[in-house]
Amino acid sequence: MDLEKKEVKNFSYVMGCLHRLNLVVDELATIYKKREGKEYHFVSQYTFKIHHMGLMYIFICEYCKLLEGVDERRLEHWGSLAKLNEKIKNVHPTYTNYDLVKSKIDALYQSNFHLKNIKALRDSTFAHLDKKGEPFKVTAFEDDEFYIAKQHVKEMIEILNLCGEVYSTHYHIETGNDSTERFINKYAQFYETRIERVNRVISSL
Repeated sequence: MDLEKKEVKNFSYVMGCLHRLNLVVDELATIYKKREGKEYHFVSQYTFKIHHMGLMYIFICEYCKLLEGVDERRLEHWGSLAKLNEKIKNVHPTYTNYDLVKSKIDALYQSNFHLKNIKALRDSTFAHLDKKGEPFKVTAFEDDEFYIAKQHVKEMIEILNLCGEVYSTHYHIETGNDSTERFINKYAQFYETRIERVNRVISSL
């Protein structure tokens, strides 16, 4: 399929946003996973807190980009699902999923998760990290919020595939990368907790 010849370049940009969003969700799932013992202490380190902040930053940027509205005066909204939908309609008059896709995008946009969580977090925190006393202290998702985040990503991928039907194309956006989980499993066993350090020092006296 030659997207450029069909004049809808937005597909590759939307796919890029969704790949990054899906990857971030997988990584956040690894960090949020309930752990015990050494693994719990290992992922509680400063390094993982920084990693978490970066992941949240990417999630918010890509999520908000995908739900950007249509503004013909701004040409940089290539990753917007709404703009992709509009572009397909303009290029392919026989496109039948326009109204369905628009309603699904509107539902995500009007959701409390978007307006009261992600957009509010972007505007109040991430847009002003330079003013924060602790720039690396970023609020994590609650369990129910993380579940909604995963559902929204799944819904966005379904929207992309509804758009892709105009070319009889189905998109697989999966990462399947467990590198971080394997890293934690392998190296957490060597992590020395504070109590272990104290006991080691005491025993060496």
